[in-house]
Amino acid sequence: MLIGDLHLTDRRLIFLHSKAWSMLSPMAPYVSPTGALLGKTIAIQLQDIKSVSKNVLGYLKVQADTEYQFNVSFVRTKEWVETIQQTIQSSRETPLPPPPPPPTQNPTFPQPPRPPASTNAFCTRCGNLLGQEDNFCRRCSAPAKQG
Repeated sequence: MLIGDLHLTDRRLIFLHSKAWSMLSPMAPYVSPTGALLGKTIAIQLQDIKSVSKNVLGYLKVQADTEYQFNVSFVRTKEWVETIQQTIQSSRETPLPPPPPPPTQNPTFPQPPRPPASTNAFCTRCGNLLGQEDNFCRRCSAPAKQG
């Protein structure tokens, strides 16, 4: 009875648990409800897998940091072992591409355009806007600087 799905990618072996007890049991010679992992999704990096084999009861045995036993179809266990071993070998032969080199210089961003020079003048005492013909501020009567 398989209660969960086993998936193999080019980087990891993933067990997606269903809502009932799983057929994945760490460090158990056989799988039983008492030794099962409830509600856990397991992702094992291929680089962490030390060995893959078929045990006496026909379970798929994966040795990583912990020993896991998956109940896959009895007739397909050998296929799983071979496929996982081939995928592990391929992942070791095909290294990840190197990360891109860091930029040699800081990127430069265009400067925003400057606003056109203002023809408006402001009072140096109160900040009121002065007209072009004003000699004195209309708010505080300070003299407008000519310049």
